[in-house]
Amino acid sequence: MAALALLGPGAAGAATVLLKPLVGRTFMGDLAFPSGHTAGITAVSTVVAVMVVGLARSPLRTAAAVAVTGVLLSGMLMAFSLLSHGLHYPTDTVGGFATAVVVVLTIALLIDAVPRSRPRGAGAPARTADTMISP
Repeated sequence: MAALALLGPGAAGAATVLLKPLVGRTFMGDLAFPSGHTAGITAVSTVVAVMVVGLARSPLRTAAAVAVTGVLLSGMLMAFSLLSHGLHYPTDTVGGFATAVVVVLTIALLIDAVPRSRPRGAGAPARTADTMISP
């Protein structure tokens, strides 16, 4: 979870910086798509959502619903703020939201795919003479 908390928002920010010149859309003379501000808050809230689902003691559906609601609300609030201040087109904020969710969840999947070694003594119980004899 610590790796995701560090890598997720940073990679989402880097993705918006890399995508802006590729897309080339400007707003008031500045590259605007995807919105870095929307991506930033969405990335952080997506990391929190993954943590909520991962640590939840309640049924998974409930935890997932709470997590997804938090991600949607945070992204929508940032988008509304940017739009109400006249800083972006609506689609810029949608692009920032989507970029963050895709990047953070991809990193989470990649982290989960990395095999973890267990310290000696962890995991399977030690084998004794009684357990080594097969019936």
